[in-house]
Amino acid sequence: MPWFHNIVNGARVYIREVRKFHRNIRLLMLASMLAYLATGIFSVDFNLYILSLGIKADSLGKILSAGPFAHMLAAIPIGFFAERLGFRRAFLAIYSITGIAMIAQVATGNVYVITTAAFLAGLAISGDFVVRLPFLSANVQDSERAYVFSIDAFLSGITYALGALLAGFLPNLFQTFNLDLSASYRTTLLISGGIMTLAFFPVLLIRDHTHLEKRKISLAPYLWGIDRFTVKAAIIEFFIGVTFGMIVPFMNIIFLYHLNTTREFYSTVEALAFIPTILFTLVGPILVLRLGSVRAITLGRMLVPAFLLVLAVTTARKARVVAGGRG
Repeated sequence: MPWFHNIVNGARVYIREVRKFHRNIRLLMLASMLAYLATGIFSVDFNLYILSLGIKADSLGKILSAGPFAHMLAAIPIGFFAERLGFRRAFLAIYSITGIAMIAQVATGNVYVITTAAFLAGLAISGDFVVRLPFLSANVQDSERAYVFSIDAFLSGITYALGALLAGFLPNLFQTFNLDLSASYRTTLLISGGIMTLAFFPVLLIRDHTHLEKRKISLAPYLWGIDRFTVKAAIIEFFIGVTFGMIVPFMNIIFLYHLNTTREFYSTVEALAFIPTILFTLVGPILVLRLGSVRAITLGRMLVPAFLLVLAVTTARKARVVAGGRG
């Protein structure tokens, strides 16, 4: 089986390259794996926990909007803030604040406290992407660059998938200890917040020999450096963001309450979604070479409404068949 040997040989190449990575990169990848494992658990069970408390759906919408709203506000300022702190301190702040905020979201049933904690988590985690790319670039040689970004994306994706899968079954485990459903969800989510906080410790071992380049804070490049292409791309991303904002945060609720599937089924689907993501990542460069970047991107964007149409026309009866008949 030639394809199997190609996979094995490719895996060996990546393992060999990982061993060459700078110690800082391996430590950040470990922290990132813990963070994405926690995020995978939290994303599956949080909505269900909120509803199990008797909190209404409109209040849940407000809670879920706090994180993205924080992302929007912090995306640019967080970069300047990270420049002043340096890589190590920035990551320490990101993971510790996010972990504490996740725990705070399940430590009380007060909607205002939960929303505030979700906002703080959004502020902190928005810096992860902003700081990660320059950190990886500063600690990698040119020959390792492609491997570093590929492996970082792969590990983040697979640990998120593992977290999502665990989230479907952990509440069942805690219910065997005579905990009610809300308490089982709360325990699972507290563990998730604890795992996120653990990401703090690998970062402690990072040697911050290279800092982000400090420069004068200026919004001029963001306001007056925008060209026509950027405006067009921003408009497209705006509509995609609005679309995903109405659907993705409520996906577990749609599966359980509209399609009548089980939590275990949804968590499995969420975990398996990692596979087409990786496949499209691998096929993407080939599509760009064959179709050109504009056509390839357009094809990818067309998959979004196609997925939503399939979801819209899927009935509860069909979903029960797929889920093995369990409602």
